Amino acid sequence: MISSNTPTQTRSLADRLRAETRPEHNAIETALDLPQSIQDAGDYTRLLSGFHGFYLPLEQALLRLDWEGTGIDLNERLKAPLIRTDLEACGADADSVPQCPTLPPCSSLAEGFGCLYVMEGATLGGAMIHRELSTRFEDWLSGKDHYYQCYGENRGSMWRQFRQAVDGFGEGCSSADQDRVIHSARATFRELQRWLER
Repeated sequence: MISSNTPTQTRSLADRLRAETRPEHNAIETALDLPQSIQDAGDYTRLLSGFHGFYLPLEQALLRLDWEGTGIDLNERLKAPLIRTDLEACGADADSVPQCPTLPPCSSLAEGFGCLYVMEGATLGGAMIHRELSTRFEDWLSGKDHYYQCYGENRGSMWRQFRQAVDGFGEGCSSADQDRVIHSARATFRELQRWLER
């Protein structure tokens, strides 16, 4: 007979992230209203410019962390180079795009995982946004959608690998570091929303 005193299973760090960042996730989805808010090529280019201005400095900061042994190859997950390619295909000068001066905390692996959670999660929603934009813009979007087609058919497996890496990190770190992951993810959502709404 199983004792009624058996402790309930602790939630994984990935599950905690999903649950505890829900308010920030909902807030940015409501604020950006994607893909409905993208009505023309100018809207699309401005959105890409906003993403590039945020992702580029943040990814540069994340690259300074030591990801060895975490299950994360950060170089294969960088989004800024894809966005740059899309901006140039739209006729924009990526080098002239303003960069966000205020980044979320990203000076430790715990904080890095929090930032990366937001950036990797965006690739899942990107599939739905891409389907809608492909219908709306048809041929014009071709060659300007590398960011929204990030990982292609490997999108699901890349997300699962990321979740596994998050949970592996959570199992081996302190509760304080787990909390830092959550705090950084929430801050990343808020900073990204603030930057895109400026």
